[in-house]
Amino acid sequence: MNCATAWSAARPLLLAACAAFAAPLATAAVSCGIVSGTSTNFGAYDITSTAPADTVATLQVRCDSVEPGNPNITLTVTVGAGNGGSVNNRRLRHTGGSADVLNYGLFRDGSRSAVWGVTPGIDAMTQTVKVQNNRTAQALFTIYGRIPPLQDVTPGDYADLVQVTLSP
Repeated sequence: MNCATAWSAARPLLLAACAAFAAPLATAAVSCGIVSGTSTNFGAYDITSTAPADTVATLQVRCDSVEPGNPNITLTVTVGAGNGGSVNNRRLRHTGGSADVLNYGLFRDGSRSAVWGVTPGIDAMTQTVKVQNNRTAQALFTIYGRIPPLQDVTPGDYADLVQVTLSP
């Protein structure tokens, strides 16, 4: 399942997580899908602050067993590059006509050192869930966002569109 979502930043800056109810992934006797995402807000970006603007979003994945068995399902979530063209160079573009961009990052860890990207086994996030017979299992994926400090940009709304992909 692919879930395109707008990761936006504005004054106040808004980061919207994927909240998709799309067709689930099916693996043998188990189907999985992203069932919700949170919206978070970077807050007002202060161009004079020496502190980064941080935020957190979550994606909730649900897997349902439809046949006997107790399979372990390995789920992988990738997050695309968006405007920057690279997961290491993401950019929020000014939506009001200015050419300004805000550099930002999406990360797999709270220290914001592990960039979240598109390559399983390298920069994507993986979790294994056990889905028992005729039961449901859930997994949460936390996305940590950061706008580095001291970016002199025009006030206004900034946005990026990244693709979030869930695979079994």
